[in-house]
Amino acid sequence: MTPNPSPGPIDPILDVLTGAELFSGLGDDDLRRLTECSRRRRFDDGDVLVRPGEPTANSWVVGEGSLRIEGGDASRDVGPGGVVMALALAETLPSTVTVTAVEPTEVVELSGPDLRRELPTDSLAARIVAIASRGGARRSDVDPSAGAKSAAVSRELQRSMVPVEAPQLDGHDLAVGTTAEDHGQGATVWDALTLPSGRRVLAVLQVESGGTLPALELAMARAALRAGSTARDDLPGLLEGSNLALASRRGDAGSGSVACGLLALDADGTEWAAAGRVPAGVIGRVGTFVELGSHGPPLGMLDGFRYGSEVVELGVGDALLALSAGSVGLLRGAADLVVQVQDKPAGEVVSIVHRALRRAHHGPAPETSVLFLRKH
Repeated sequence: MTPNPSPGPIDPILDVLTGAELFSGLGDDDLRRLTECSRRRRFDDGDVLVRPGEPTANSWVVGEGSLRIEGGDASRDVGPGGVVMALALAETLPSTVTVTAVEPTEVVELSGPDLRRELPTDSLAARIVAIASRGGARRSDVDPSAGAKSAAVSRELQRSMVPVEAPQLDGHDLAVGTTAEDHGQGATVWDALTLPSGRRVLAVLQVESGGTLPALELAMARAALRAGSTARDDLPGLLEGSNLALASRRGDAGSGSVACGLLALDADGTEWAAAGRVPAGVIGRVGTFVELGSHGPPLGMLDGFRYGSEVVELGVGDALLALSAGSVGLLRGAADLVVQVQDKPAGEVVSIVHRALRRAHHGPAPETSVLFLRKH
């Protein structure tokens, strides 16, 4: 490893922390306190930040480049604005994962104790840190055999939830798919709902935190969405009700949070709402790309949050692509690929994207749900 510590001026650190979703909602004073206990570090491609068994309580906020987290047979990449958070934030414990720079990367490094001390106790970031801290004490984090057995159970539960086929929508070519990887944790799924008005809704779900059985969190989130869809006709209200249901379990063993993207369609148009970071965007028929936003924290993270939504304008030949998880760079790469295969059936497009996502990872590819919609 050849890290190059660089204290640098405060402003670059502040810029990185401000761009991290983890710290969204913090005031200027809170962010500046964090900068005072942070430092910039630069890593070359292939540098290892931490290995399994090495003690660490550090977290890293990616400013430029990308970090890869690998544990067991699973891996995921974290790009700019993402946070790699040690499971043991309250004290230094052996790492259960390998964290590696997969390109020249600059990060802001913070220690777990500093995070716990400086974050306002009522902030969303403090709650995320608390959930990660609870996760560090679970048996599956220190007992690989227990983790493998739990992952197998979670995958089986996940696969039982994946719908057989996507609904048919007049005027649109639609396909949705979930990769149920043999090495996966069962942490993503998609679903189809019908609101009281008859509007059809497609959902993509991805567990962001939640103990040894991620698929249990998926099941809880899906059940909350389905129950809410019988009474609520608006996407923000559907997210708010589901969020309240999951947040009420906070503190229970295994409780966690779930990122959720909702796409509603009817004769009057298309609407998008996202709880947490769900990469999505509109691909114009001439190759343009407009990223869609997030409208609040993941489900189960912050009870009482009021979510928003946005109207999506789709012209003939335009398409919408959503991934259950991934970086902005990964989404844009997938969008560029879709432009090249726009004339193919939606189901084939989803399969092509899934294959590309697998190739994009040097190690085992993460599970991903992909939603593709094209207007005729």
